[in-house]
Amino acid sequence: RIDVPVKIKGTEGHAYAMLHYVEYPRPAEIITGMGEFAWSRISQLSLPPSAVGGLEEFIYYGGDMRRWDIVYFAGWDFINYWPNFLEGMNHDKHAWKQSIYHKDREDGNDGWDSPVVALMKKYFHPFLVMDLGIHENNGPDSDASLWPENPPSYRAGDRIERKLLLFNDGLSGDSFRLKWEARWDSEDGELVDEGMIEEIIIDNGFHKEITLQITVPGMETGERNLFIVLSNELEKEEVFRESNIYFIITGNDRG
Repeated sequence: RIDVPVKIKGTEGHAYAMLHYVEYPRPAEIITGMGEFAWSRISQLSLPPSAVGGLEEFIYYGGDMRRWDIVYFAGWDFINYWPNFLEGMNHDKHAWKQSIYHKDREDGNDGWDSPVVALMKKYFHPFLVMDLGIHENNGPDSDASLWPENPPSYRAGDRIERKLLLFNDGLSGDSFRLKWEARWDSEDGELVDEGMIEEIIIDNGFHKEITLQITVPGMETGERNLFIVLSNELEKEEVFRESNIYFIITGNDRG
């Protein structure tokens, strides 16, 4: 039993879930899927539906619906887009775009290694670990190649508390633990702190919210990026790794 929004922000009134403007029973007791909310900008842009937004919007809202345990995402959303990854296809021949920032793949480049596909693999991974604040502050218009486009900022010495969502959409196993590392400048940079959160039990098909607490290392001047590397382990074996989360850290000397 879940309690999810039917309609959320937006002027179009498009349905967030497939009941399309019909209020859910509270709590919901039916299986439902993603609605048309990702197309809410169509009339604003005066473009045909197939040319609006692009795959990033569907990916973002597909990840977002997982927060509410909505269990179905229409496969045709992806099928309409795949031709852009075929050699010889491009934005002149096919209406769906990679994003509002980039037209789409270019001939001679491997589309399967593109930022938008990497984001899709992450957001639809069965054992995704989502930093809720980063998700909410980097919306469907964010550039997938710069994700997160809007990272959080902290001062040296701050005590950080981050809300993380751990998902278990596997077929078996419910015992998780989360390893974390704090590293300067990159995912392979100087290790400044590490830890583990153990005994996280998550039923199959659901998720759990946990709090990650980190103290920012001391730094007198300047600005650096602090990367947080997260390793989600199921039955003590790594099943998901997040290495793109970082925070902007400012030194204590305000000058």
